[in-house]
Order: sequence, then structure tokens, then C-alpha cells
Amino acid sequence: MNTQTFKNETELQSFAEKFAKEIDGMAGPQTIALTGDLGAGKTTFTKHFLKALGAKEEILSPTFVLLKNHHLPSAKHTTATHIDLYRLEDLEEIFTLGLAEDLKDTRKIILIEWAERIKEGLPSDTTWLEFHHGETEGERSLMIN
Repeated sequence: MNTQTFKNETELQSFAEKFAKEIDGMAGPQTIALTGDLGAGKTTFTKHFLKALGAKEEILSPTFVLLKNHHLPSAKHTTATHIDLYRLEDLEEIFTLGLAEDLKDTRKIILIEWAERIKEGLPSDTTWLEFHHGETEGERSLMIN
């Protein structure tokens, strides 16, 4: 397990950009599970991660629509699926939207906020990012597993 601390959003952005390039360089489908309290940095990280891979549209948390696909024109993986399970009431609902197929698609990167809610349904090689509020305003810590 690796722990990172970021004093501000700029540092988190820098890390997200480097991490995005690293993940995109890996073969096969990539699943990234994002956990942590409200406001801990999951969506902010995702925004910078997707922008680093060429996503052009505004990146917002898909809290009410559950998932949003983003085209990645400058990446090896051509699509990223951003999922937010915060408001999900029926866990089976996410699988009826095609998550099982997406998890096997070698052209996709899947980023899942509140992923602990479907932990048993995720691939064993999922990268887990656990976000925490830091000790000072704007500071965040991140455990990578």
C-alpha cells in the first residue's frame, strides 16, 4: 500500500495526470475504485485524470445518472466510464446498465466512486484509491492499493 499527501488541488492534479498516463499505458481493461468521505477528492481526481487523457467535455460527478462515458481521443484506451454509486439504491441496477461487459472491455478505463458498495463484483486486479481529508484546509491524503 502506498500513501500520498496533497497540500492542494494543484498537487492532486499533478498526481492524477501522471497516474492517468500510467494506467493508460497498461494493457487490457482498467478498473479504478474510488472510496472516501464526501468532499474527499474523488470527483476532483477523476476530473483531472480524464482531462489528462484528452476528455473534452466538462467532468461532473454522475450522481443522478449513475454513469457517464467520456471519449478519450489522445489515449490508448478510447473510452472512460465514470460511475458514481452514492445514490444507488439497488446494486443490481448498475449491472443492468452494462457494467459487467464494460469491466471486460479492453478499450475502457472504468472509474467508480463509492466502489466499496459493489466490491464483490469488481475484478481482482482493480486499483483501489482511498481518499481522506487532510489535517489542514484543502489537504488530502490518498492510499493506493
